[in-house]
Amino acid sequence: MAFYHYTGLTALAGILNGDSDDVPNVRLWATRYDCFEDQDEYRLGINYAQKYLSILEEKRKMQKDRCIAEMFDVKEIESAAGLPLPYVISVTARNDNDYMWRNYADNYNGVVLELDLSYLRGGYDYAILCKLEQCIYEDTYSNDELVDKIFQAYSDGGYAFLNTNKELFMGMLKDYPQLFVRFIAMYILAFFAPRIKRNKFKGEEESRIILSTQVPEYSNFIMDNIDVLNRISAAINSDLDFKNTANTIKNENCRYRNGKKIYYRELYLPKESLKRIYVTNENTKQKVRKLLLQKHFTNVEVEIIDNNLS
Repeated sequence: MAFYHYTGLTALAGILNGDSDDVPNVRLWATRYDCFEDQDEYRLGINYAQKYLSILEEKRKMQKDRCIAEMFDVKEIESAAGLPLPYVISVTARNDNDYMWRNYADNYNGVVLELDLSYLRGGYDYAILCKLEQCIYEDTYSNDELVDKIFQAYSDGGYAFLNTNKELFMGMLKDYPQLFVRFIAMYILAFFAPRIKRNKFKGEEESRIILSTQVPEYSNFIMDNIDVLNRISAAINSDLDFKNTANTIKNENCRYRNGKKIYYRELYLPKESLKRIYVTNENTKQKVRKLLLQKHFTNVEVEIIDNNLS
């Protein structure tokens, strides 16, 4: 299934990474959650997680050492340096969304990229996990449906760690269940909370590519304890390179928007992931074609979309 990313011409020049065939990547920018236009959005997600985890735990009569709802306290999460931070790239399943063309594609003078996201990997680069998730707009689903969705996230988190090292995490679940479910809580914090959006943004019909990693300062902890961490890695037969992990966590970028610092990370997709570019007029089409030629994306089609957007 194709997904679509709405953007302006200036941003497109940066997305088409490199001006030779030696650098064929598509480069997307994932914005850090606390730099969203709606700065309360992620807090909304945390509160949703707490509410529906509480209902889930009561409904399923979970043992106390399997419960995690009380961990979702906004103030404690925002002050904890070791928790994962989500970074988000917005995509949709439609190329003809009038709301998106107007607000995110230079008021119809920008572009829409058709992307094949089958190239995304679950583990993006060492310490960064990557998932594609559909947004959940508040008041759109019933309480029972939201309990089902949080249970799915709880289950996905457990399976994600078991698939990484089944023997290690099964032992942890048996002997230290509270530690194991803390990992699940971090997974929900990373990949469920950023999906919750306010109804006023419902017109975006958004899905999100979510990257998750720790704050850059956490790399200092890794480097200070790298010998111990490498011995632990060897003991559990892991090939994780903690030096590369630290460098990956540290590699956060910054730009300015309206005088405010916007933190972001870069996600690279292969050249083949960009299938087509949509525009609304001939002038923009010619500019895009010239840019594609300069950047050696000669096989990408540019198509004028019907102006009767909905």
